[in-house]
Amino acid sequence: MKLTAKGRQNYLAVVVAAIVLAALPCRGLLTSRAAADSSAVHAEDPFVRFENGEEQSFRNKEEARRFLEEYLLQYRMRDICTNRYPVVRYSDRVVLRFPDDRRYDRDALIETIWERFGSLEGASVPERIADMCYKLNEKMIYDTDFAGAPMDQSLEAGRGVCWHYVKIAAVLLQESEVPTAVVHGLLEGDSHVWLRCRLEDGTVVDVDPEEGILNDAQMKHLTVTPYITPYR
Repeated sequence: MKLTAKGRQNYLAVVVAAIVLAALPCRGLLTSRAAADSSAVHAEDPFVRFENGEEQSFRNKEEARRFLEEYLLQYRMRDICTNRYPVVRYSDRVVLRFPDDRRYDRDALIETIWERFGSLEGASVPERIADMCYKLNEKMIYDTDFAGAPMDQSLEAGRGVCWHYVKIAAVLLQESEVPTAVVHGLLEGDSHVWLRCRLEDGTVVDVDPEEGILNDAQMKHLTVTPYITPYR
């Protein structure tokens, strides 16, 4: 799922350097492949309230930044653009608001994903991960021309890049009760996103929707990035 030179500029423009390390300390997502005692499932309620228009208050801009980064990476479905999120500073807090022009029908997108790909089959988590990869690669074409396309256009065309694949895969895996978190990093220098899943025995594995469960040799080409601020 490495971006070609042709698609790199478009993809980076979409990401705007804002999807972030999957291990956000403020929410306790997985911090490494060895963190088998951590849960890959994050609390969605603040994100739901945020998308529904409820102001989110933080002690400082750093907390607001981390919340927005995790929201974009772990929860938002339509796109991963980072601008136009108003931040208001007060003497004792920072308030983050969800802008009207960023709204979308999350439930409709998830329903479209289920209708297009169906439930995952398999008695074990690795089998369900393998079925997810099969379904995505059967019904989606990797196309860097769709790097900036919102999810509904990607689903309609059956084309997209790594963030489309990963967001779709996360919905399918979570619906199939596979604890899953999204990871942002670099694949041989190019911006990339993939998944981190928990197996039945507690083992945490990295998963790329085009490759399946990644082995050590494949992981050598991946680097998890530090925080990247989406706004100044």
